[in-house]
Amino acid sequence: MLHLLRRRSSILICICLFGALAFRSLFASIKIQSSKLSVTEDPNKLNLNNLLHPNGKHVKLDSIKTVINSDIKNENLKLERIGKSTNSPKLKISAKTINKLNEEISIVQGQEIGEKTPEEEDPRFKIVHPTVNTTTVTSRKPKIEPVKTPVKPVSKAQILMEVGNLVGDKTLHFCPLFFINFMRNNDPKLNEPELSSYKKVMCKIQKGKQCKTKNLQGPLKVNKTILSMEWIQKNELSFVNRGGWYMPTGCNSGTRTAIIIPFRNREQHLPVMLRQLHAVLRRQQIHYRIFVIEQSDEHPFNRGKIRNIGFKEALRYFPYTCFVFHDVDLVPENDRIFYDCRQSPIHMSVAVDTLGYMPLQYEHFGGVVSTTKAHFELANGYSNIFWQWGGEDDNVSHRLRKNGLKIHRQLKNVARYKMLSHAPAKREVKLARTIFWTEANKYGDIDGLNSLNYRLLNRTDELLFTRIQVDVLKKVF
Repeated sequence: MLHLLRRRSSILICICLFGALAFRSLFASIKIQSSKLSVTEDPNKLNLNNLLHPNGKHVKLDSIKTVINSDIKNENLKLERIGKSTNSPKLKISAKTINKLNEEISIVQGQEIGEKTPEEEDPRFKIVHPTVNTTTVTSRKPKIEPVKTPVKPVSKAQILMEVGNLVGDKTLHFCPLFFINFMRNNDPKLNEPELSSYKKVMCKIQKGKQCKTKNLQGPLKVNKTILSMEWIQKNELSFVNRGGWYMPTGCNSGTRTAIIIPFRNREQHLPVMLRQLHAVLRRQQIHYRIFVIEQSDEHPFNRGKIRNIGFKEALRYFPYTCFVFHDVDLVPENDRIFYDCRQSPIHMSVAVDTLGYMPLQYEHFGGVVSTTKAHFELANGYSNIFWQWGGEDDNVSHRLRKNGLKIHRQLKNVARYKMLSHAPAKREVKLARTIFWTEANKYGDIDGLNSLNYRLLNRTDELLFTRIQVDVLKKVF
């Protein structure tokens, strides 16, 4: 019996203790809100020593009364009382006030005023404050974390500073980002005149008006008289800069075109073709440069590979966006054949005089063609395995269509070209056709720009063009 009474007494004591704890928690959670402090209430009478920051830290009282006075007048400060006691008020402060407090008061973590804070003792630590809008001030321990230095992305200003230090020029902030990146990743000394001209002229008007064609004449006559480059440049093409480039002034040309001419032993054709082509390009107000890629070895001629080499070499000079692959013996008969990649890819030499100005079959993509940089890279360029003349045109046409690109053609009554006479070249068309039809799909991904090999022999800035001499290194991938 005594044992049972003791057991019941213990149970009763536990129940009483548990009830007391539960009642205390319930009582502490009850808040009896009073009305807002009136404008006439004196903040000096408040027990400000109990004021806590939202992070649970005591604050210095040097300038806090000014802040509270301001909030009382704006009715942003509320007073809450816990239970019936009026000696331990809790303040509910607006977000605007909290920002003011963060600016005007000093936070102290659990120390008396005047003691050093953790960040004063060790600068590697900082106090992380949670973001609040309207906060009831309560006691909460602050979270202390090591200071992490954020990794900032490379900004345009940093690139400008680096490029400016490299090239000694602080004015590149006028230029578009593609030009800045090119200057950063390439040697500007290779093409200093064109790059400097673009920076001085085009960078300042990149958001200006677009260039418009000037004095287009339509059908043109072709003068086959062979003149010296010096005479042509001095009397007719004085606007052409050494190296064969031109850039319109006072407007934004938008397109940057590289003309790639595969070449070998056709010196008599160059002055006739360049005399006509430069005049057409100027009237179209295009920023362009003409590259003559000369195969200077004893291997059979490989036009496809030379065009790939021209594409690679041109991008060392300037960030061109449009590429026109142009046979040296075709001369335009109309200045409305546009050389600016308005569509891509485009077969430009639709009608040739020696073929009765009749368009060739749909698959044909030879003579004079244009494509954007992105489309040419998508097709992996031309095949490198077509030696002698023929086959590479049909092959690249297949590559373009295989990658979902439609070949556009200008109107045959506009896209007319005259072919300059020359001795017939050796052809291996039968072999080329066989390779095309049997191996095009198999080799398209591994034969082209990504397997290109050659040896650069020389670069020369001629009066009306840039000559690049190469050894194509006869080697099958």
